[in-house]
Order: sequence, then structure tokens, then C-alpha cells
Amino acid sequence: MKKLSYILLALVLGLLASTFAYFENNSLVETNLQLCSHTLPASFNGYKIVQISDLHNIRFGEHQSAILARIRAANADIIVVTGDLVYDRPYGEAEGLEFMRRAVRIAPVYFITGNHEWQSDRFYSLEPKLRAAGIHVLHDEHAVIRRGAEYIILAGLDDITKGTHKGDQLFADDYHEAILSTKLDRALAGTSPNTFTILLSHQPQFFSVYARHGIDLTFCGHAHGGQIRLPFIGGLYAPGQGLFPKYTTGMYRLAKSSMVVSRGLGNSIFKLRVFDRPEIVALTLESQQR
Repeated sequence: MKKLSYILLALVLGLLASTFAYFENNSLVETNLQLCSHTLPASFNGYKIVQISDLHNIRFGEHQSAILARIRAANADIIVVTGDLVYDRPYGEAEGLEFMRRAVRIAPVYFITGNHEWQSDRFYSLEPKLRAAGIHVLHDEHAVIRRGAEYIILAGLDDITKGTHKGDQLFADDYHEAILSTKLDRALAGTSPNTFTILLSHQPQFFSVYARHGIDLTFCGHAHGGQIRLPFIGGLYAPGQGLFPKYTTGMYRLAKSSMVVSRGLGNSIFKLRVFDRPEIVALTLESQQR
């Protein structure tokens, strides 16, 4: 009888653990943020940006319906996708392409690469499919977004792992910061420092570089929220940051620059999220005229 009680207890605990794991990995949460700026043109007051990051071949509902429903409800003006649409092992792109092809029917979509696009060695075959779907792919360059006579700049960087060895996890150091600074100079060439500028860059550990270039708002992913989040401590581990990472989720500020880090949607090497549900970010811009 005692043995049977242990077996039943183990089954109940296993069921509870499985239910918790499924919920943590599949139940979407939407994070709503606001950013007020004196440099934002008045016509962009109320402008809504939805960020999607690190999908990693995961599906949320039939035809990605759960993600798309959230984006529609947010009334997005644009959708920014900050890398790792795919996963490199095993490689798959069907889920990401299905999402992108449907998302662009809701609002313009801007995409930058993450490390997994380059580690897969398949991005050059994926990119034509994205462009054919109407996706704006940014390679160390910028786009001008207009509302009437006013405009803002949206710049996007290829992930810094482009051209490096597979599996490289790039920590912020003088060498990589210099490379990133050169990429930023290229992306911002021809823009005015007085223009409100948004940057899409996959890796958040380089926030100080983004701030030094006068970026008003940067969107990043890559950290997966720290994957396992501990009460009163935060994320446990993030690639490029190591244990107890500094930048994992939410909005950070440095000087006059702000950075939003999405927890992302999919998982990477470690396939379980703990207190770190997959996230969609919806940010509203607010103009504070002097």
C-alpha cells in the first residue's frame, strides 16, 4: 500500500511538472511598454511597434494564429523581427516563413538576422523568400519611415556573428565593440544625429555601443529572458553574457538611449523555460514636445 502511494505521488508530481513545463513554453504573454521622447516628431505620437524575436522554428497555434492574433489586437503600425527566425540544428524555416507571410498582411515587417541565421549557413537561400513575401530585410543599413512631412530612421544590423565560426558566443569586448561600431557607422551613414532613430540589433550586451552612437531606441533579443528566471534574482544565463546576465527582459536606459530586450518566443539549446513565458513586446512611442 505504501509503495502504491509513492507511485501515485510520483505520477501526480510528474503530471504537475509536465503541465507547468508546457504552460511556461507555450503560453504567450504580451508586454506593453511606452517611450516618451522630445526628439520624436509629433505625427509619430501613439506610434505602435510590435517586436517579435527568437522564434526558432516554433509554432504557436495553427498557422501561427496565437502570435498573429496578439499582433492584430495590438494595432501595430510596424512589426520588427530581431533575429533567430530559424534554428540551425536541425534547420527549419517553414514555421518562420509562415509567420512572416501572414504578419506582413497586418503591418509592414522589418527583419534583421540573428546568430542562428548565419550559423545555419542557409540565410542566403532564405532571404529571397522573405523579400518575395514583402519583408524589409536590413543589412547594416537604414530605412526612412514617414508620416506626412515628418520621419524617423529605422536602422538594422546583421548579427555580429556573420562571418565567424559556428557556435561563437560573442561577449562585449574592445575587439567586437569596434566591429559593431563600424557596422553602426555604415548603417547610419547619411542620417542626421537630430533625427529620432530606432535600431534593430540582435545582441543586447553591446548596449553601451548603441548608446555611444546616439541611438534613441534599440530593440534586441538573443538573451531568451535568461531562460530560467529566479525570484529576486532574474535570468540565470544568456548567450554572450554568461551567468546572471545584465540584460534579459524589459527596457533599459543608458544616458539618452533606451534598449528593449525581448524574452523571445522559442528556445535554443536548453528546451525549457522556467518563470519565463514566451513574449511579444508592444511599444508605444509618445512625443513630448518642448
